[in-house]
Amino acid sequence: MKYFKLSFGKKAARNKLLTPQAFAERYLQALKQRLPEMDLVLSDEMEISCPQRPGYRHNLHNAYLAYKSDPERVDETISMYVNGIISAFRPEQPLEKEQIIPVVRPKDYFDYAKEHGITELLRDPYNEDFFILYMQDSQFSLASIKEEDFLPLGVERNNLLELAKNNLRNVVSEMRVYNDHGLCMVVAGGNFESSLILFENIWTKEYFPVEGRIIIAIPCRDLLLVAGSDDPAALQRLRQEAERSYAEDAHAISPHLYEWNGKRFERFEK
Repeated sequence: MKYFKLSFGKKAARNKLLTPQAFAERYLQALKQRLPEMDLVLSDEMEISCPQRPGYRHNLHNAYLAYKSDPERVDETISMYVNGIISAFRPEQPLEKEQIIPVVRPKDYFDYAKEHGITELLRDPYNEDFFILYMQDSQFSLASIKEEDFLPLGVERNNLLELAKNNLRNVVSEMRVYNDHGLCMVVAGGNFESSLILFENIWTKEYFPVEGRIIIAIPCRDLLLVAGSDDPAALQRLRQEAERSYAEDAHAISPHLYEWNGKRFERFEK
C-alpha cells in the first residue's frame, strides 16, 4: 500500500506574517504565472474568480490559515494550493479510469444537484451525513461522473473505491499536519482535504498524536481539523472552528464532529 509523505508544520513566527491582502496578492500572482491565458480577479473577500469560468469562486481563507501555521514556507504552501485547484480553470477531457477520484460531499449536495437536473451521479454512501462522490480529475477540470459514463470503462463496481483511492494517492502525494496546542490542521493541496477520511491507514497516533480518540471536523471541502477526545481545550476549539467555517466558508460540508471507529468516521455527539 502506498502511503502519503507526511511533514509537520512549524509554529508560526507571528511577528513576520503577511497580511491577508498581501498573501492573497502573492497567491494571485502565482496562479497567474500558471494560467497566463486566464483573466483572474481577486476580490476584497480574498476570493479569486475568472470570467472564463462563470460562477467559479476560489476562497483563500484556508490557504492563509495554512500559511500562518508555517510562514517560512509561504511559497511552498501557495504552490501546494495552486497545484490543487489549477485544474478547475481548464477544459474537460474524455473519462478514463485512471482519472476517477473520490471526494466527500454532504447529503444535501445531491438534493441541490437534483433540483438543477443533475441525476444518477456515481456515488457511494459513507455515513449518516456524507456520500462519496466519484469525480473526473483530468488535470484540466474536476467534474462529476454519471453512472452511464462509468459503465463503458469495464471496472467492477465493487472495486471502484479502491481504484479511486489509488488514483487520488497519485494526485495528493504529500499531507502536511500543523499542530497548534493539540488542534491539528491537515493540508493536502486545497481540494482534497476532506477525501483523506477515506484512507484508513493514516488515522493513527503516528500521524495524529492527540490525547484520546481521534476526533475530526470537515466543515468545508478544503479544511480538515483533528483533535483528541481527552483534550477538552482542543476539542472546544475544534467545535468552534467547525461551526464558524461551516457558516462562513465556501463548499460547506458539515458543522458536526466525527470520531474514528477503526473503519470510518461516525458522528461524535459529546
